[in-house]
Amino acid sequence: MTVFSTCISSLNPLFRSVYAQSACESAVMTSNILENADPQSASPLFNRIPAEIRNEVFEHALTAYDDKTKPYQNGSYCYRPGHRYAHKVDTNLLLTCRRIYAETKDIPASINPYTCWFERAPPHAGKQGLTRLSTENTAAVTVRHRGLKYVHIHTQQFWLCGSTFGHFTRLWKLASPTHLKLTIRHSDWYWWENEEEIALDPKKSGIPSGYSNASDTFAPMSWGSELQKMEGLKVFQLELETVEMKKDELDAIVARAPGWQFPLHGDQIMVLDERKTQRTGWLGHRLARHAKISEKHPFAAKERLVKGGVIFEDMELDPDIAEDQYLCYYVVTLTWNARAIQLNA
Repeated sequence: MTVFSTCISSLNPLFRSVYAQSACESAVMTSNILENADPQSASPLFNRIPAEIRNEVFEHALTAYDDKTKPYQNGSYCYRPGHRYAHKVDTNLLLTCRRIYAETKDIPASINPYTCWFERAPPHAGKQGLTRLSTENTAAVTVRHRGLKYVHIHTQQFWLCGSTFGHFTRLWKLASPTHLKLTIRHSDWYWWENEEEIALDPKKSGIPSGYSNASDTFAPMSWGSELQKMEGLKVFQLELETVEMKKDELDAIVARAPGWQFPLHGDQIMVLDERKTQRTGWLGHRLARHAKISEKHPFAAKERLVKGGVIFEDMELDPDIAEDQYLCYYVVTLTWNARAIQLNA
């Protein structure tokens, strides 16, 4: 399934109301709806098309897509591949009849990611930035969004490596998503404005200082240890972005990733699937705070990435923008899968 990001808070009231209920309430609601619904026996959609095919049609109709009326500004913190426009889900299908509503009301949340932004959120997200969510509001989110499968967080490093991430994982335990993706953008690393060396170690808490060994355990309060609070988690993705000139620093982080086997709830761990590692690149406008970034030849940087086997995202370039106003970004996406702990015989 193609993954699309969406922000549920931006959807219409009907869509939001679907998730303001527990799983038990949802089942009772579905039963009551079907009991009073027209079976639509004369409709080819129900009397000819098998349920599994019908469900594929419904999923296609309820998949999020780019809302071209709400573009993000090129050069903004949130503008990047997959996030050039706000995302939208058309839910008019749910208004068609009770039978369709009963069959489709849980689909939008189960196939579309719920995207959170730690500061620097796009305009449509409003107060979706995680720093603005109080404990009460965040807890309410977890209850409302039972049925969500995929959560995508754009996080600054200080939020991830501090104690706040643990607070988040405890609250999202109630929603039990199966897929979590964390994105650290170039502007999310510690002291990125000053071109400080980037570093990341999920086994340590606080500001990274040196690296742990593969045999080291995850320290209490480290962000890697917090994943175990999200019961039901099956897939974890880590998307890391920097500028091309710091490629070697990011590759050094990635080289240590096989030694990060995240503990999960029960007798499971997260194990890196190196076959799914993706390396991509893209060209984007230089932000005002990029003034100190010394990369001056982004087009040449792009060619170096392409020659190194990096897949480049085609982004529309503004002919009125000079080359030195662009930066060349390098992105690595890592994927871990849940696996039962193998006990020695």
